[in-house]
Amino acid sequence: MISALDRHGRPRSSSCGRSSIGTSFNLVSTPMETQSMLGRVFTRLTVISEAPRANRKRRWHCSCSCGGTTTAYHWSLLAGRSRSCGCLKSEELNKWQAERLHGKCDTPEYKIWTLMKRRCFDAKYRGYPKYGGRGIIVCDEWQNSFMAFRRDVGPQPSPYHTLERVDEDKAFCPSNCRWLKTRARKARLP
Repeated sequence: MISALDRHGRPRSSSCGRSSIGTSFNLVSTPMETQSMLGRVFTRLTVISEAPRANRKRRWHCSCSCGGTTTAYHWSLLAGRSRSCGCLKSEELNKWQAERLHGKCDTPEYKIWTLMKRRCFDAKYRGYPKYGGRGIIVCDEWQNSFMAFRRDVGPQPSPYHTLERVDEDKAFCPSNCRWLKTRARKARLP
């Protein structure tokens, strides 16, 4: 015997959790539910109308602040998964590519930058006790951006120059670092 409907509008039974009617789903949206979503803004998307359901899931037609349109699932909007028509992802990707894919990975400055970070943050690295182990760090801007590091120190003047800290007890930062020429470059053995 059915005693009531659950919060999803499905019949709830009083005997062993099974209804005598079987499984049914409330596939009809009430006007109140539709009105509560219309005009709501989710990051860059504004809900403009209800779209046909797909696989029994509610969907909405949305307009994006960039001028594009898209269709998004109800749950995806509420969970923050759908944030734009796709323009936000491409903007974030372009920003990431500009920062990460700078074409400078084979330069000596890039190798110096990665080594500097390893010395300060990688406890397994052999030079860590002299740097990170003593509390020497890399400033936030340099830690997160190679391009900021290269902008501040410039290109390595020659293979005989190394990056040195002016004050050995302070962090790697623009005001404390400079290129210093060594007498001769030591040959590394394999």
